[in-house]
Amino acid sequence: MDHTLLIIKEMIMTQKRYRVTASPADVISGQVGQAEKNISRLFDQLRKKEKAVLFIDEIESLVPRRKANRSTIMQRVISQILSEIDGLSGRSEGNTLFIIGATNEVSMIDPAMLRPGRFDTCIYVGPPNHDARRTLLQSALMSRPISGNLNIEELANRTEDMTGAEINELANKAADRAFIRAVHSGANQPLSQQDLLENLPVLVDAERKVCTTEKLQALSQVITTSSG
Repeated sequence: MDHTLLIIKEMIMTQKRYRVTASPADVISGQVGQAEKNISRLFDQLRKKEKAVLFIDEIESLVPRRKANRSTIMQRVISQILSEIDGLSGRSEGNTLFIIGATNEVSMIDPAMLRPGRFDTCIYVGPPNHDARRTLLQSALMSRPISGNLNIEELANRTEDMTGAEINELANKAADRAFIRAVHSGANQPLSQQDLLENLPVLVDAERKVCTTEKLQALSQVITTSSG
């Protein structure tokens, strides 16, 4: 889980709010008029809740600058979202709705979305600090079998300047190593400290493909052995 999502989750838990998470894939449709219906249905769902949070990830893909995007679908989507947001202004006191968008490209968002009463407050979320990295590591490793020598504090120190997504990728890469060992040994192999340390810094996509190839080769060897 990315550290931005952890911040949102903490806010929701603290204030006991109903959460809805949306992405461009949840909204955009190739059918004429369907995207607008999806948006309308989403906001209707939120209006029924006294306290709610709508979190939109990669919001620049959902409300891009209209001058730079000639798609008629996106033009209608942006207009529908603006209309829905403006329609929330009459909510009674205590009946509050937070709409939060996450982006790495603020300049790509349509300027109309950033006017007062809409997305008028921008908060920079920098790389996670030590405590946040420790929490992210614990979250990323929670459902994985780990060895007793795993030192979360050391890992939190060694992952300085890494984002939540990169920490998740680090855990995935370490799990790949443990998986390959398990395939070769024929026994379960817990994820070790060394698995994580040997993947620092986070590997680039090209190197991830190499690891995927190694995984497939290991599986191929097992299949060949068992079929023989």
